[in-house]
Amino acid sequence: MQPLSSAFDDDDIVLREARLVRPSEGDWMSSATVVDLDWSQPGCSHVSQVPSESAEVENGFNNDGISLAKTVNSSYKMVKIHRNIQMDHQTNRINPLRTTAKFILLIMCMFEIVIEHCMAADREEGPTKFPIGPNTTYISQVLNRLTDRSKYDKRLRPRYGEGPVDVGITIHVSSISAVSEVNMDFTLDFYLRQTWQDPRLAFGEFDKNHGSQANGLDKIKSLTVGVDYLDRLWKPDTFFPNEKKSFFHVATTHNSFLRIEPDGRVFTSQRLTVTATCPMELQLFPMDTQTCKLEIESYGYTTADIDYFWGMRKTDEREQAVAFADFTLPQFRRNGYRVNITKARTASGEYVRLYFEIILSRALGFYLMNIIIPSMLIVTISWVSFWLNREASPARVGLGVTTVLTITTVITTTNNSMPKVSYVKGLDVFLNFCFVMVFASLVEYAVVSYMNKKLNQRRDKKRKRAEAAPNTTTEFPMFANYAPMSPNQNSTYSYRAPGLPGSAATATIANHAGTTGITPAVPSPDCDCRAIPLMQYSQMPQDGSFRPMQVPYGKRRRPTRCCRYVSPSKIDKCSRYMFPVIFFTFNLAYWFIMWLLSDLTATKDYKAFV
Repeated sequence: MQPLSSAFDDDDIVLREARLVRPSEGDWMSSATVVDLDWSQPGCSHVSQVPSESAEVENGFNNDGISLAKTVNSSYKMVKIHRNIQMDHQTNRINPLRTTAKFILLIMCMFEIVIEHCMAADREEGPTKFPIGPNTTYISQVLNRLTDRSKYDKRLRPRYGEGPVDVGITIHVSSISAVSEVNMDFTLDFYLRQTWQDPRLAFGEFDKNHGSQANGLDKIKSLTVGVDYLDRLWKPDTFFPNEKKSFFHVATTHNSFLRIEPDGRVFTSQRLTVTATCPMELQLFPMDTQTCKLEIESYGYTTADIDYFWGMRKTDEREQAVAFADFTLPQFRRNGYRVNITKARTASGEYVRLYFEIILSRALGFYLMNIIIPSMLIVTISWVSFWLNREASPARVGLGVTTVLTITTVITTTNNSMPKVSYVKGLDVFLNFCFVMVFASLVEYAVVSYMNKKLNQRRDKKRKRAEAAPNTTTEFPMFANYAPMSPNQNSTYSYRAPGLPGSAATATIANHAGTTGITPAVPSPDCDCRAIPLMQYSQMPQDGSFRPMQVPYGKRRRPTRCCRYVSPSKIDKCSRYMFPVIFFTFNLAYWFIMWLLSDLTATKDYKAFV
């Protein structure tokens, strides 16, 4: 029997075995490949790769390129064999052996096609199945059709002419970076999330209307697209009424996203940093509690167009719509927050306003370590002057002036970091009392120094007056060496000048009758030595006679009650105890009243932070 291969050599048209040239894997993924067998060239088969639109998969999925090429090659083989059989019949060159071989090749091609289809089905069901995803080209077309200007006008809100659009707001506060008493504001970083429903963007209905052309789109629960697409949509004109300044975060890209659900619900999220006003009441500073709030409102749409609410759905709880990260503040403690809703009336209409409040209580540690305790120590240092000698004027004056200037510097520095309010703050009461205590210690020394000066002047005046007194009047001291006689007898007084010898002349002093005489001196004891002789011997009578002069002794002047009970030394002694007691009593009363008022005015109706 003639071999099968030689059966084709006798024919004018040589049928060669079709060989499949496998392209690279990237070519199979990029486009379909059709293998064209050129039978006009004897001795070889020409394999060409031509892109064919019929080879593209209509449902948008990529199959195995090798199986597709083999199937196409087998089909071309069958066509060529069939053409050869027809040519044999037309030319009456029927060779049974050659015809049988061609039929065998035709059957083999058919089996090859069946086997390839079976293997492709096994690969789709097996673990090596390629991932299936929707056709992004079709999704892009859907997005373009949703915002087609002929059907969608972003200048008009959803359901225009019907009821208001429900816009849900949720906020996640990541941090509060600053709370300023001087500017009366606070800065917070948060994520603003808004949601509303726009029936014009419902791509679920669009999927059903287009049938098989939208194959795979029904499996998508939501479309998350770039934020640039938001510029083509209508969005609520949300703003913050109590905002001072704000900005979006753009590192590394714009921190926002857009999500569209099949029913047309739009969900947006943006990261912002907002500095908002926070009016503060500082009467109890630094033991005060402040409430700062952020307001959210539509700028142009009234309640007839937009109805804001807290949460994703109207049934959600308000407190759940605002969340806070775990952050700390340097000068405040986080107590809690409140979430409310109200309506604001302006000249242009009535608007729905959402706001949430953050309750912050001030931490006393910073002011205690930097202002309160140093002020107490300054007051205590001013008391040291009470133990110094009142004659040490430079030391006491220098200490008093230094403490006064120091407490003045503390007060000035503290007020520079606070707003210039017209009422008295709690810290002002404490610092001003400390200033009064320091100033009083300086005034105390001024009083002591003045009184001490007056006493010294009085002593000097008495001494000078005694030195300047005239010498014509001789005071007669009391002596123990004379004795008065009876009234009926002559009163004779014997006088011996103290310090003179016993043989000195003796003076006989007659009574009121006027008789005088000189009698011998009678020895008698010396005079009282405590008496100071004020008589000048040179002025005594030369005749030896002496007549005592009656000198009226003045009554000793008693000091006034003020002079008896108030003296510089007593003032210093009283100040050593009085100043500490007053300052200690003030501190007890001050801090008790501040704590009581702070507790009474603190806000109670809030939800505590988790």
